Amino acid sequence: MRSDVLGKLQIRIRYAVFLLYCCIGVVSARAQLGVIKGSPCEATKTRTVNLPDDSFSVSGRVARSSNGSTYEEKPNHKTGEIDLIQIFDAPGQRSITLDVRRKLYWVQPQSLSIGTLSSAEALQKHIEFLRTWKGDHTSDNGVETERIPLGFRTQDGFLEFGVRRMIDHMPSSWTLKEKVWEDWDIPALAIPVEKVGFDSNNKPDQIIKYSNIRTTEPDPHLFEIPPGYSPGPVRASK
Repeated sequence: MRSDVLGKLQIRIRYAVFLLYCCIGVVSARAQLGVIKGSPCEATKTRTVNLPDDSFSVSGRVARSSNGSTYEEKPNHKTGEIDLIQIFDAPGQRSITLDVRRKLYWVQPQSLSIGTLSSAEALQKHIEFLRTWKGDHTSDNGVETERIPLGFRTQDGFLEFGVRRMIDHMPSSWTLKEKVWEDWDIPALAIPVEKVGFDSNNKPDQIIKYSNIRTTEPDPHLFEIPPGYSPGPVRASK
């Protein structure tokens, strides 16, 4: 009996850590959808950059199926046209890259852990945890990051949670220059809705925003190789 209780407790802890990882902005700076089951969605993802030597705003479609598969269009930052499409096929544990212009595709095995949304009761407990979370300071390979909760807000009918990340030290090899980011996510759905990077003058110079969020099942054909595409040439390994 005791081992069963401990096992259930460990599962809940792992689940809470996973969902916290998804929802407080510890995902990459690209603000990707969390890879989870039971939370289908579609949205428009817009990336806006306001830099002295490079300013643009481009949009593409993103989606996630109930089985955890994800789909993301990659627009060209100069033309706005979709150049690439990146698919993670959850049942097949593989990534698919589509070259839209040349009608080519590449497939690679990719093993990812897929989380599962739990009951409404467990999600409510997780939200209550976020209400009392005080932030933290982490160190990873020389990168010092302080995370401060911004609390909850409601937009478009969704409860969102925000975190400010302040990076104290960044390796010289990084192309990322912004040391302060504000991330907003929908905890119950593991959907990032807004990620803003601020320059040294505290002005937003990089913004990633999800809009037109719909929690319906996407077309299953989105997560497949479309007709008319051919295998791409084998990429030389370095």
